[in-house]
Amino acid sequence: MIKALLLDFDGVIVDNEPSFIAAWQHAAQHLQLAWPWPEHALRGKSLAALQPLLLQQWRSQTALTTFLELSETFWLDQVARNGLDVMPGVAELLTWLAQTGMPYALASNSHTTAITRSLSYAGLAGRFPVMVGSDQVSAGKPSPEVFLRAAQILDVAIGDCLVVEDSATGLTAARHSGGKVAYVGPESQADSVLRKLSDWQYPDLTTLCLDLTVLT
Repeated sequence: MIKALLLDFDGVIVDNEPSFIAAWQHAAQHLQLAWPWPEHALRGKSLAALQPLLLQQWRSQTALTTFLELSETFWLDQVARNGLDVMPGVAELLTWLAQTGMPYALASNSHTTAITRSLSYAGLAGRFPVMVGSDQVSAGKPSPEVFLRAAQILDVAIGDCLVVEDSATGLTAARHSGGKVAYVGPESQADSVLRKLSDWQYPDLTTLCLDLTVLT
């Protein structure tokens, strides 16, 4: 029986990843720094996880520091002008959670300050009172720590939690946590690896909501 939901943030609640990736690419191009990854390789990756690789690539702490500052400036400018899109089904999920009283938390590779700021830009400020970011644990995903910490805060055994993720990195962390795992995302991206890492697959949160009554 599912007693709590642990939700990834970027790509599950808000469509944040494209804006992050665009800001990183823009900053690297502006500074004429080599950027070795295609966009699809960055899904589920946090900038904190990329920093050691970037330092190895650029061999300059000054270049990395400047890049971090500029990419944040570019990202803030972008979302201040355009806002952030909420993923399909978020409204339905929040309504269902309010009606049932099921505990839920965000568990993300982003820092909590970035999550809070993104929620505001997406018009969701205050809707997720419990959140765990990578700054609150010793290791981000694919380590399962964010999920274990979130379950601890909710006071629900991890085995009774449904972890909702959209990337291989997040699904790996979810599987290692011991929780039940749902992949939410385009069916075209639900390859054999993602299917093996998840117990259920859904095209969006709307479809997941239809199943939650059965699962709980």
